[in-house]
Amino acid sequence: MKKEWIVIIILFSCLPFCRVNAQTIAVKTNVLPWMTGTLNLCGEMRCGEWYSLEMNLNYNPWTWGDNKKVKHVLIRPSFKRWFRGVYDGGFVGMQMYYSRFNIGAMPFFNVLKKHRYQGSMVGGGFSCGYQWPVSASWSIETSLAAGYARLNFKQYGPARGDLLQDKRKENYWGVTHIGVSFVYFIQ
Repeated sequence: MKKEWIVIIILFSCLPFCRVNAQTIAVKTNVLPWMTGTLNLCGEMRCGEWYSLEMNLNYNPWTWGDNKKVKHVLIRPSFKRWFRGVYDGGFVGMQMYYSRFNIGAMPFFNVLKKHRYQGSMVGGGFSCGYQWPVSASWSIETSLAAGYARLNFKQYGPARGDLLQDKRKENYWGVTHIGVSFVYFIQ
């Protein structure tokens, strides 16, 4: 819980640098997480001519038959530097993330077929992407991020009520986010 508050405090400490202009706030959703039933919503705010601040929230509460699940909550704030101007063209950025998860018994990954993992993840990294304006109110954005994540989790068998098998902490370096998002501007 302490880590969650640190992320929220850092995000809100950046807000005084943000000015309110036309097309200041964008609301978006990434279509890729919806394929796993993950609800996601993102808000982005212009912070000057070249910068924006974004807060992303992903949530998946579902459990399917045979204890199959990809349950998680993910908070991902990010700061972007745009090349042509905010909400137009390419950008690079920095992001942080925090997640709590309970994932397992999923048939498409061998490691998730045999085990269930429950724990947390914290990390950060760099992103890049591009946004194509479709109209005055809509855009499409693609994004890719890579970085570091520290995972702290317990491993169980895949069935409901299986006993604890292992406790581990793992370091991950690699791709942390892929996005294809529909963006709506609040005017």
